[in-house]
Amino acid sequence: MATVSLQDVLAGINQSATSVVDDVIPTISDEYETSLGGQSIFKLLLFLLALMCCVFGVVGNLAVIIAVIYFSNLRNITNYFIVSLAVADITVCIGVMPLAAYQDFIANYTWPLTGFCCNIWLAIGSLSCLASIWNLCLVSLDRYLAVSRPVWYAKKRKLKVVFILILCSWMIASTLSSSSLFTSFSTDGQRENVVQYCILNLESNFVITSALITFFAPALFIIFCYALILKYVMKLSGRVSSHDDHTTIQTTSSHLSSKDIPSGSNKASSDTETGMVVNSKLPVKIQDVPKDICTSGSEELQLRSDVTAATAREVEQESQFSARGTSKSEDVRGATMGYRMKVSRSKERKASLVIGVVVITFMICWMPYFIVYVVRSVCEVSLHLYQAFAWLAWMNSAINPVIYTIFNKGFRSAFTKMIAFFRNSF
Repeated sequence: MATVSLQDVLAGINQSATSVVDDVIPTISDEYETSLGGQSIFKLLLFLLALMCCVFGVVGNLAVIIAVIYFSNLRNITNYFIVSLAVADITVCIGVMPLAAYQDFIANYTWPLTGFCCNIWLAIGSLSCLASIWNLCLVSLDRYLAVSRPVWYAKKRKLKVVFILILCSWMIASTLSSSSLFTSFSTDGQRENVVQYCILNLESNFVITSALITFFAPALFIIFCYALILKYVMKLSGRVSSHDDHTTIQTTSSHLSSKDIPSGSNKASSDTETGMVVNSKLPVKIQDVPKDICTSGSEELQLRSDVTAATAREVEQESQFSARGTSKSEDVRGATMGYRMKVSRSKERKASLVIGVVVITFMICWMPYFIVYVVRSVCEVSLHLYQAFAWLAWMNSAINPVIYTIFNKGFRSAFTKMIAFFRNSF
């Protein structure tokens, strides 16, 4: 039986995808071909759309940074990681996308600058990608610790440590991306001053290693962190549901009246959750009166009986007051701490949701590019296919501000106030 190698399988998949992309894109382009300097209206529209995305990405991410700096309710640890991510997105929108748009849509896949500039451009692209994914790794770990160990992490979570971690992520990204300055080639494999198309063209071993370090290993770490977060949240939800059922039973029991409790019962019934006290009594010992005292007259016996009854009532009232006061003070403290913990956990879960959406979007946008990046080192890949997935990855930088606006109430309110301020200013 004939064996099929992995390279043959990848080549078959690449050929199918290439045929589809190469058939569709030129056909659409040819339909809009005009005599505007040899360029098609279709490519011109794509170029303008790319520039609009650049502007939108820069403005949106700048708004994120300004919002965190200006609005005190947004100045927290998680949002500082988001600011670092916004800086990486601005780097893509300014340093990568404009030149890519010119090369792909105006210059007919021809690099307009020198080979050294090509290497710098590729290094900037690698830097922004690496900084983004390393920041996502840090914020995913931050989310896991904040959700799973809130008390312990609140003591360890210092602003200085966060800034050091962010700085380290950028330093690691800079070190790894600097390799592009020495390993980038033109499409014909020659280091020339004039480059036909600025694109990474590396040996397969280096490509696989760099892809693992740059994307796949950090992606697995992020997925692992969010799997643990999901597991913990589901476990916590089960505990909360069980606690609610227990509280309902206790509250129902606390509404029993004193006539429902058997006479002479020495048990004190109180509900520490609601602060309600039900017929709390202390035992009163009744002794037999000697015969000689009884014969001295009914008035003395009546007097002793009244004193005993009054003493019993006083002791019972003091018991009820003491039990009620202690229970209420403990209930207030417990309810306050419980409410604060509940609000804190709710905020952490909402923050984890926002970061989760950011992570999923990042994976969807960048994973196809890195798959093609690896496949290209094994077999030939269509330039149109590579171009399409590269633009999908870069578009992620303009999407993140939209995610913050939709899923984060704090950012949404801040953006609304900023827009109102600029409207009133002009």
